[in-house]
Amino acid sequence: MALREDTALERLVPCIRRIDLSETDIAIVLQPQSLIEDVGLADVLQEETVIRSSLALKRHGQELRLILGGCETGNAPDETIVKMLARAYRWKTDWCADPENELKTILGREFADTTTSHRTIKLAFLAPDIVEAFMDGTAPIEINAETLKRLSTLPVDWENQRKLFRMSHKTVTTA
Repeated sequence: MALREDTALERLVPCIRRIDLSETDIAIVLQPQSLIEDVGLADVLQEETVIRSSLALKRHGQELRLILGGCETGNAPDETIVKMLARAYRWKTDWCADPENELKTILGREFADTTTSHRTIKLAFLAPDIVEAFMDGTAPIEINAETLKRLSTLPVDWENQRKLFRMSHKTVTTA
C-alpha cells in the first residue's frame, strides 16, 4: 500500500536533523534513527545521511526562484507566454488572410494597447525552436511574459533571436 504524500512527508520530518543552505548548494542532513525505529530496523543504520544538491537563485519576473541541481528550465510552460504566442499567431493569420485589412484594425478588435499589441505580434515571427521551447517549458526560466512585453525590437534573423534569448539551436522535427 502506497503512503499518501502528506503522510510520507510527516514521517520524514523527524529524520531531518538540519538543512544547510549556502550560496551554491543545499544540504539536508538526515538522522534516520526515528524512521528506522518506526519500521523495526533500529540496529541497521545509525549514521546521519547527507543529501546535497547545487542551487542557484534566478529572477523570474518579480519572483526569485530556487533552482536545484543546475536545472534552469521551468519544466512547465509559462501560460502567459503561451497565451501571448497564441494571440500573436491568431493576429498574423487574420492579417495574412485579408491583406486589405489593416493591422491596427485587427489589433484593435481586442482593445489591445497599441505598444503592447505591436510587441506581441512580433512573437509570431520567432524561430520555430524558440516557440517550441516556450511551449514545452524548456526556455530559460529568466525569460517571462514581462521580458517579452518589454522587447522594443526583435531580430528578424533566427540566429540573432537565439542569441537574444540565450538559447542554442535545436532541430525541430516534424512528423
